[in-house]
Amino acid sequence: MPTDDLKVFASPRLRGKRFDNNPDPNNVTIPVEVLPMLDDYRQAILETARALYWTRTGQKKVPAGFDDAFSLRLGRVEDGSVIPNLLRATIVAGSIMHADIVFPANGKDLFEEARDVVGETIQAVAQKRAIPSAFPRKYLGKLRSMGEVLEEGDTLELHVPGVPNPPVYHRALKDDFRDLAVVLSTGIHTFVGQVTGMDVVIRTFSVRTRDGINISATYGEGVGSEQEVVDLLRNRRFMRAEVVVDATFDGEGKLRQVDRLLKLTVTTALDGATVKQLDDRFGMLASVEPGWLDGNGSALPAAELPWAKDFFFELMVEGGIPKPRLYPTPAGDIEAEWSYEAWEVSATVMLKEHVASVTAVNVDTNAEGDGDFDLNSDDGRAEFVDFLHRYLTPRGEVA
Repeated sequence: MPTDDLKVFASPRLRGKRFDNNPDPNNVTIPVEVLPMLDDYRQAILETARALYWTRTGQKKVPAGFDDAFSLRLGRVEDGSVIPNLLRATIVAGSIMHADIVFPANGKDLFEEARDVVGETIQAVAQKRAIPSAFPRKYLGKLRSMGEVLEEGDTLELHVPGVPNPPVYHRALKDDFRDLAVVLSTGIHTFVGQVTGMDVVIRTFSVRTRDGINISATYGEGVGSEQEVVDLLRNRRFMRAEVVVDATFDGEGKLRQVDRLLKLTVTTALDGATVKQLDDRFGMLASVEPGWLDGNGSALPAAELPWAKDFFFELMVEGGIPKPRLYPTPAGDIEAEWSYEAWEVSATVMLKEHVASVTAVNVDTNAEGDGDFDLNSDDGRAEFVDFLHRYLTPRGEVA
């Protein structure tokens, strides 16, 4: 919890023609258009502190009160160019979890450490060095936008207590941060998608990933399994492959473009008979008419069936889950069933909401398990697969 005891956290010094000439030294002012830059600085520090916390605690979220523990106020603007002091309230350490990590008894607290990491990042970019690993790359945009309000000849010196040589941000650095936001790399990268086309004459292929990214790329001579890929596509089989690519990522680490396919190895593929069985079953589900259950029972929403079919293929190819038995439900959803040893597993997949409700029952011991899963997210899908793996054989098919 913040107190009323304010201390100087940072003293950014703005230099340039519009900052150097203050008509009244007793009433130093600051142009309002530079205030967003100070907020970008604050947000970059906060996000870095959050990343440091996640790394040191293994937690995926920061505790309640964490963000409130970092509150900056604009203090007295001093002369000597323009120096807007950023003041921070003292925090009662026991007010948040893992206070010993956020506010150690000796040395800098987590927010002061994050402030220094941000300063080191700006200094590294100015000196054409690698940025600190502690800085979260996805927030390079915050550092780039800091330079938007700087004009030609303006600089921002980020003075902090106890540091004699502050990092200096000048206007040209915003372009360097923009360039850093796109990273070129070569390596094995994983994404889930559908091959939408392949041309063996001009040696190109195209994929649409699950999050809607369209990827087109060329593949060079010697790419492994080329004929196998062509055969798989021709027979409409589903496969999982490992690829080595020249790829472009954005500042958040998301795949944006594949420039060239260097190597492809098929690791999992469904046989043609399994694909046909699932295709035929979805054809039956699509033919269900209203009133199919003694005058009751809804038809399945046709617009959602392609999603459902892709989802079950994904379970089998990506997750190694056996082929399910599929039935319509009276509400117009899909009931998926599996049997393995003494376990009977049943999942209702709600087509419009993309959620699943699952139960597992051991017919010998009456042991049970259940869960609800959001299939709209990667985490939800992964949790659903993990649940099924507890009760089902990881490979093979159930008749």
